[in-house]
Amino acid sequence: MKYIKLSSQKIIIIVFGMLMGNIHLDAERMSLSFDSLFPSSWYEKALYSSMHVWGNLQDLQAMDPCQLHPEQHGILLDAMLGRMVFAQFCLEHMMQDESSVVFSDDVVYLKNIMNKIEQTVSSKCSDDRMACFKYMVGKMKKSLNGAVVCH
Repeated sequence: MKYIKLSSQKIIIIVFGMLMGNIHLDAERMSLSFDSLFPSSWYEKALYSSMHVWGNLQDLQAMDPCQLHPEQHGILLDAMLGRMVFAQFCLEHMMQDESSVVFSDDVVYLKNIMNKIEQTVSSKCSDDRMACFKYMVGKMKKSLNGAVVCH
């Protein structure tokens, strides 16, 4: 009788382990992140990227120039330019996506952010990166002018 009782406990443990293993495998296959449950639109991606650039430019402007090594300054500007390129990429996809409709207030808001970026860049020294910022802002404004707007 002892032998049977011990075997039934082992069987219960094995079955329980197998069930837990299956649950764990199912949980790994499902990615329940915020982004997968609530995907952001191309407009939102462009907006957040642009807001990040604007914030970084303001931080950079407020910094003491002696605090930052010229190489670090260049790396920061390159990272911000990368975000601007990504924002432009998102706007172009928004334009190509026929189901993507943006509210007029959203377009105005993003244009205002572009204007703020342009003003901040204009107040900095002029070099190739700053010229590229101005170019990207111009391209983004042009993309926003062609956006399908819902009133």
